[in-house]
Amino acid sequence: MEYIVNGRGITEITNKYNVAPTTVRSWRKSAIKKLRQLGVTM
Repeated sequence: MEYIVNGRGITEITNKYNVAPTTVRSWRKSAIKKLRQLGVTM
């Protein structure tokens, strides 16, 4: 199953930021915060 973070698929995020899908799943609850740290405007 692929989680969607504000319309972004796990695969898209992992490909764009070069992180493992398991990593994304582990912090999906705080994904927005993490993405902001990476400089992503949500």
